[in-house]
Amino acid sequence: MRIVERLLYGIGGLLALILLFIMLCHFKPELAEKIGETLKANAKEMEEISEETTVPDIETSPRNQIDTFDAVTASDGMVVLPITREEYEAPTEDQLTVPSWAQEKSDLASVEAQGAAVTEQEARTAFDTLGIGNTGKDLSFDAVMYPYYHMLDATGKAIYRQIYANANSLVKEFAPVEAISAKLLENAFTAVVNDHPELFWVNTAYKYQYAPTGQVASIYLSFNRTADNIEEAKQLFEESADNILQGADEQGTDYEKEVYVHDRLISRISYSKAATMNQSAYSALVGGKTVCAGYARAFQYLMQKLGIPCYYCTGFAGENHAWNIIKLSDGYYNVDTTWDDTNPNTYIYFNCSDADYAKDHIRRGLSVKLPPCNGERYRGLEKEEEKEDEEKKEVTTNKEENKQTSTSTEETTQVVVAPRTLEQAGFTYEDLLKTIDDYYTDCSMYLVGSNNNTVTFQNVVASEKLWKEIVKSYEKGDYESAYMNRILVEKHLNSAKATVTGEALADGSYLITHTITLQ
Repeated sequence: MRIVERLLYGIGGLLALILLFIMLCHFKPELAEKIGETLKANAKEMEEISEETTVPDIETSPRNQIDTFDAVTASDGMVVLPITREEYEAPTEDQLTVPSWAQEKSDLASVEAQGAAVTEQEARTAFDTLGIGNTGKDLSFDAVMYPYYHMLDATGKAIYRQIYANANSLVKEFAPVEAISAKLLENAFTAVVNDHPELFWVNTAYKYQYAPTGQVASIYLSFNRTADNIEEAKQLFEESADNILQGADEQGTDYEKEVYVHDRLISRISYSKAATMNQSAYSALVGGKTVCAGYARAFQYLMQKLGIPCYYCTGFAGENHAWNIIKLSDGYYNVDTTWDDTNPNTYIYFNCSDADYAKDHIRRGLSVKLPPCNGERYRGLEKEEEKEDEEKKEVTTNKEENKQTSTSTEETTQVVVAPRTLEQAGFTYEDLLKTIDDYYTDCSMYLVGSNNNTVTFQNVVASEKLWKEIVKSYEKGDYESAYMNRILVEKHLNSAKATVTGEALADGSYLITHTITLQ
């Protein structure tokens, strides 16, 4: 009886204390607020401690879902892109009329995934031995700048962050941080390489192992040779990009910056299927030779550095092809720097709508989810100016032709000067340069060996055909990527101006005189 009595007294006392506390908080709310903040801070501290020490739930661990995973019903990771609710309307392939010259400038290599089946036990062993590497769980990516990331659901984003983080850390092999199917892995990997042209050492190919249920058990990234000396490669990559961007910030609007970069980029690179690492921005910016993928990734990266949203877009244009979508103040536009790189360079495929591109470009894969291009303010502006310039040029040319016709009858005599011999020019047969690569090497030797900012030198090439090829290289700017950019990097300079003249010699060779000003 006394025990019950004491218990009742105890409960009564506790209720009295609770009532007193409630009344105190009522009359002094600042006390309640302070107590609440203290409790909240303690709870947060306990949560952080829990996060640091908690082992992943055994039931939800990807390793322990291998036998119950269902690849047929598994998510592919795709969601609606948050930056637009509009959809791209793709034309049909039978509507395409791709120019024959353009089909030869479409050499995109699709993402290549090689899967290998393993047993359930081998899959679990892969999780145990490889580990997950870097998860990148604290990374975030802006929706407007990196749209492919935001095409993915929560699981897809987790895999994207993991691939991105491990690629940056040069970790090639790891187990997925969440249970995924092969299709989700492909979408996440494609999203990473499409969003991040700066990952130039990552090839557009990977391998993976999968369990009998279809769950991916391991991921193997593929790196190109630049990964062997990554810091030096990154330095060359950034220096080459900065060289093209020099002066871009002085342009007023995003559109003016876009035109500036478009022109400088295509004047410095040339199309070559034989270029090494030609699916990367590195091949374009450092090597100077690339294919459509390199053009598009280089343009994307340069615009990203200027803070202008620019996307890597893939599809079909007679062959697999890559181009860009850029966001300006009034909307989105298509840009194909590869097809604009002609002789002379043009703006035919610059800032075009989807309707403009419907005759020769079709988006495919994840690029279908990129925003439609319906901008109008900056559509075709450069083509209009280009047309006006051509009309003025034609009028001027006609005037000059008329003038020449009217004065030609006054010319009654002509002085013929015999061309000099190779020996008279101060060279011998052994000095003749027989290929354009030999010519570039010879020019490099003169520039490397001089400490002057203005360098004048001569060399001789074996034929008129080679001379014309050299002239074309200076007109298109190919010489910059062939030898000049490397000289600028080695001498820590920013720009070069080249004046080159040729003299036909008696034996058909050409004497070339150079004046190179380095700044």
